[in-house]
Amino acid sequence: MDEISDTENSQGVLGVCEIPKEASLEKLSAKEGLIIATDRIQDPGNLGTIVRTAVWFGASAILVGKGSVDLFHPKVVRSTAGATGSLSYLNSSLNEDLEKFEKAGWNILLLDGNIGATPIDQIKLSKKTILVVGNEANGIDQKLTIPNRKRVLIPATEKNRSVESLNAAIAMSIALYQLSR
Repeated sequence: MDEISDTENSQGVLGVCEIPKEASLEKLSAKEGLIIATDRIQDPGNLGTIVRTAVWFGASAILVGKGSVDLFHPKVVRSTAGATGSLSYLNSSLNEDLEKFEKAGWNILLLDGNIGATPIDQIKLSKKTILVVGNEANGIDQKLTIPNRKRVLIPATEKNRSVESLNAAIAMSIALYQLSR
C-alpha cells in the first residue's frame, strides 16, 4: 500500500477511477446557471475546497484557468471530499474563453477586494453567470479585468481589520453563499 499510495499514512483503501471527459465550451455556454472559474489557483487544497463548495451550492461547471493546479491532482481530489466528477469542467484559457461565454450571453463576475468593486450583497445572480476567483497571492489577472465585467468584493468589517485579504477558497465559498440567497 505504501508503494502505490501518495500519502504518508494511507487509510488502507485505494480506488482506480477514470477521469471524466472534459466538456466543450459550446456545451457549457449553451447551459444556464452558475459556472465558477479559477484564475491561476495553485494550492491543491484551495481548488478542492472550491470544487466541493461549488457542488454544495449547485454550480453547473468549473473553468480551470491556465496556471491552476490540475483538477485531478491527488491532493485536489482528496480535498473535494467526494465531489470529484460532480461538475462538468473545462481546462480553460480564460482570456479567450470568457469572451466566448460573453458572446453567448453570460455575465462575468470577478472576485476583487480592491477599491471600486461592488459589494457582493448588491449583486443579483443572472441565469448565466460566471464567478471568477483569482490567484492566492496576486488576485485576478489584470487582463481579465475589462469594463464589461463586474468586479465584486466581500466587504470586511473595518473594526480590527488586520488581514489584507481572504483565502481564495474561503472567498469563493462566501461569494457562492451570498449569490445563492
